[in-house]
Amino acid sequence: VDQACATTGITLTVTPGNHEDYDLIAGLAWGTHPSLARVQLVTDRLVVLPRGHRWRTTGSNLVRSFVSLGGAPSVDLEGRIPGVSWWAQEAITDVDVELTAAGGHADVMLTHDSPSPGTPAVEAIIAGNPMGWSPNALEYAAAGRGRLTTAYEAVRPSLLVHGHYPVRDEVRLEHPSGAAAHIVSLDCERTAGNLAVLDVDALEVRFLDA
Repeated sequence: VDQACATTGITLTVTPGNHEDYDLIAGLAWGTHPSLARVQLVTDRLVVLPRGHRWRTTGSNLVRSFVSLGGAPSVDLEGRIPGVSWWAQEAITDVDVELTAAGGHADVMLTHDSPSPGTPAVEAIIAGNPMGWSPNALEYAAAGRGRLTTAYEAVRPSLLVHGHYPVRDEVRLEHPSGAAAHIVSLDCERTAGNLAVLDVDALEVRFLDA
C-alpha cells in the first residue's frame, strides 16, 4: 500500500474499523502531517486518524470541514479470541463521543459504524439479523451504534460515509435539528460499492463502478 501511495503521490488516511489490531495501532508513532495535524503514522504516506480527529480540505471553491470517528462493535466477537482476532478497544467510548461532539458541526463525517436511522439496506440487515447473532452480541452492537448516533447528532454533518455492514446504499434524511443529511454506506472490499469519489465542493459521492 505504501508503494502504491508513493507511485501515485497520494496520502492514504485511515478511519479504523472493528476487526483491527488495536494494540498495534496504539503502538504507532505520533507525528504531524500537512493539513491533518497530529495523527498516527504507519509511514509518511499512510496515516491513521484518531477518534474525533478534525481537519479541513479545500475543493475548487470551498473549504470543507471533516471529522473521523472510527471503531465499531464486532457482532461476531463470540467466535473471536481476545488479543488475537478481537480487541475490546474497537468499541467507541463515551469519552470518544464527548470529544467528537465538543467540536460541533462538520460538513463530512467519516465513520465505520452507521448512525440510526441509516440507509434502508443497513436497517434491513439490522432488523433481519440474517446471520443469527446472539442477543448478547446484538446488544453489544446496538450499544456501539447508539454512541455513534449520539456523536452524529451533535456533529450534524451534511454527509456521513461509513462501512461495517457492508452494503452499498445511500439515503437522504433530516437530523433531529431539521438539517439535511446524506448518509452513504459502503460495500465490502473488492466490490464496486466499496470505492467512491467525493466532490468536495458539492459534497456529492460518486461510486466507482469499474
